[in-house]
Amino acid sequence: MAHPITIRTMIAIAVANGWYMKQGDVKTAYLNAKLEKPVYLRQPKGIEPIIGCGKIMALRKAVYGLGASGRLWWQTFMQKNKDFGMTSITSDDCVFSIRRGGS
Repeated sequence: MAHPITIRTMIAIAVANGWYMKQGDVKTAYLNAKLEKPVYLRQPKGIEPIIGCGKIMALRKAVYGLGASGRLWWQTFMQKNKDFGMTSITSDDCVFSIRRGGS
């Protein structure tokens, strides 16, 4: 989460310069991160058997509750922003900027 002072400063600068700002929230963020190492789990109790009782499943992507999910999602998010030409500002990694047209 961006620091409150960063948010206020960004809004003030944008208003003073007539810039467009956009804020977003990814509701299923953790489900978009690929795992670095194999993770296996047993099917949770109370869920209809998908692969048969007593079998182990391999996860392909991160899930809520997995310790590394937040870090993996953040790495994925940072790389996508970098691919798009965005950079995080020095004072706050949660705020990204992009320069277009030399301005």
